[in-house]
Amino acid sequence: MRILAYLLLCVGLAGCANCVTTARNAAVLLSMDDGTCSGTKIGPHAILTAEHCLSGTQHLSVDNVPVEVLGVTLDGHDHAIVRVTATFGQWARVDPYVYQGQEIFNLGNPGELRDMFRHGWVAGEQVIDGKLIYLLDFNGFFGDSGSAIFDDQGEVIAVTSELYRQTAPGGWMKIMAAFPLAFSSKQLESAAR
Repeated sequence: MRILAYLLLCVGLAGCANCVTTARNAAVLLSMDDGTCSGTKIGPHAILTAEHCLSGTQHLSVDNVPVEVLGVTLDGHDHAIVRVTATFGQWARVDPYVYQGQEIFNLGNPGELRDMFRHGWVAGEQVIDGKLIYLLDFNGFFGDSGSAIFDDQGEVIAVTSELYRQTAPGGWMKIMAAFPLAFSSKQLESAAR
């Protein structure tokens, strides 16, 4: 019985390692006029990121290579699909199914660091300022904005949008937050082509 449990654990970890490799190949560093963000390749010419990362951007680089922006599709929930002149050979699949307790991981670019792996859980969801938001129990920092939240299958379920803090006398809590993806299936299919 112990051997069977050990084998199942090894198979599960190997599958997750493949998920992380796939996510790593899809994760990108976005450099704009006034800073950096994270993004994820979701098609041969498409990157998913946070809309707020693009505010006032005149020049965009993907992994330090300048690209021309061909178009931007917004979903009204701080998400953008950016079509660029670069051609990508690998990308992640988007499946925005999110539930409380879901195991997740993230590859982002916090501060001066590149491709930092974080693991956590969907802690829950709340309505804050009239908007539904997923609260994500993993560490993050400025520069992680726009990074994909991957499920245990390596599929993109959400995008890091905010750092959510609560403070009280004698304590504080910081978790990451994401809004539900609101692109139509047609928009996501178009990005994947």
